[in-house]
Amino acid sequence: RNFQVRLPLESEDELGRLNESFNRVIEGLADLEVAKVVQETFFPQESLTAAGWEIDGLCRTAGKVGGDYYDYFVLPDGRWILLLGDVSGHGTAAALIVAMAKAVVRHPDTPPEPSIILEYLQRQLVQTAKRRRMMSCLVALYDPSTSTLRVSNAGHCYPYLCSEQDGTEIR
Repeated sequence: RNFQVRLPLESEDELGRLNESFNRVIEGLADLEVAKVVQETFFPQESLTAAGWEIDGLCRTAGKVGGDYYDYFVLPDGRWILLLGDVSGHGTAAALIVAMAKAVVRHPDTPPEPSIILEYLQRQLVQTAKRRRMMSCLVALYDPSTSTLRVSNAGHCYPYLCSEQDGTEIR
């Protein structure tokens, strides 16, 4: 994991070109390592538990860095925001879109309404990625005091409500 190593470029033959290629790969790996560390901070570090419910998550990317995103957090009034998303593609560009999504969702001026959160994300994605990236996203607002769940979905897979016996798709 020492990304400072560079091979000397002493000639312009095949060995020199190979050294140059190695140096470019090492630079790219350093960028990916930074993106991976940043992406790992996007995900919640603790479970949410209230009124007999527990929310927890785990993400395993196919590569070093991906466009998968989930988040959950408690609002000041005790309700929960839950989010599942997937940015098209992988790598640093997809991770940057995830960072943008987290900033929008967690911003204090973003109303805690699933459909409005999706509208804000859509606007920011179009402005930021200029239609070069897509993101499917599901946002839910859960109230543990009433056990109600309000969901808005923008092209993402439907979630499942799981118990010890089975799972039920929520549409």
